[in-house]
Amino acid sequence: LKYLRGMKDGAMVFAVDEYAQKEMSGSTDRGCAIIGGAYLEERLTSAIEQMMVRDKDLFEKLFRPAGPLGAFETKIRIAYMIGMITEPFMKDLMKLKEVRNRFAHRLDITNFEHTAIKSLINDFHIINVGIQVEELVNKEKCS
Repeated sequence: LKYLRGMKDGAMVFAVDEYAQKEMSGSTDRGCAIIGGAYLEERLTSAIEQMMVRDKDLFEKLFRPAGPLGAFETKIRIAYMIGMITEPFMKDLMKLKEVRNRFAHRLDITNFEHTAIKSLINDFHIINVGIQVEELVNKEKCS
């Protein structure tokens, strides 16, 4: 998650706040995946809300968990369709959603090294770009 901070690429920029960092530090991989996924979903929902007409009641009806627009996947697709995020970022968020769901619903998955998780996270586009950007920035600071 920390690599989503500072990304440009026409995508939303997520900076993991202190509360989320505190919640995830010391957590198991399962805890990090579930908390991190919930955090990203909450931030995405908030960003979508900022783009819409101010009608709190209607927004809450549409975006509540059982509402027609309440699913994380739906929110990701909406963000893409309104131009809030790029297609590569949408695909990465879909993978992150799947990582969260696998940890939440499969007890046999206990860490990020599990093949069902590794196959998803090894193929991140935006996060891999973020790692490269962060490495370049750190190199410049050291020079």
